[in-house]
Amino acid sequence: MPFYIIGQGLKASDRDDGSPKYSKVATIVGAISNIILDPIFIFVFKMSVKGAAIVTIIVQILIFIISIYYPKKPKQFKVNKESIKLDKDICTKAISLGLASLIIQFEIVKIIFVANYLVDKYRYMTISSTGTPYGIIIPLAVIEICMKIFRIVVSFVIGVSLSGLPIIGYNMGSGNTKRVKETVKYILITNLINGLLSFIIFELFPGFIINIFGSGNGT
Repeated sequence: MPFYIIGQGLKASDRDDGSPKYSKVATIVGAISNIILDPIFIFVFKMSVKGAAIVTIIVQILIFIISIYYPKKPKQFKVNKESIKLDKDICTKAISLGLASLIIQFEIVKIIFVANYLVDKYRYMTISSTGTPYGIIIPLAVIEICMKIFRIVVSFVIGVSLSGLPIIGYNMGSGNTKRVKETVKYILITNLINGLLSFIIFELFPGFIINIFGSGNGT
């Protein structure tokens, strides 16, 4: 968690300092590393869900290292006593802007916590061909598959929403509220279509989706 929190924070700082490409590199390297290492740890090393978990930790550490070795000297961020002193106006603005995102993230954490708790409490014993019980492993794997697919859909929604922010910010500053409303409308419609299509695909083809994570899992 420390690597994840600090790495994500540094990526945002690098981007805000005028280096979005460097922040993008950290994200792309993390994604490619996940794609390459997941099959190796899961299938080659035969570590199953444990392998996927180890890869996640490795990738977060890698992103942290890339982000912390930001080669460009920050122009805007200077760490001193004044810079770390809390300012009431800045804190109020930060809270007002970030509160919605905080609530969303908190609700996601609650969903994961409740799902894991229910799986642990009402677990069923999955028996292998050798008679060895798998216990909680398979139910947890199902939850992880759902979360992986969920992240793909949410990433699309976030991408569409963030792409509209510069347009909204520019036109809000220039007083062009009509353009702001049009942009918000297009964002909402696009994300609504994405949500409906995702729902239809997941409801009609659940076996196909699950089989992506390993042949035969859909049964």
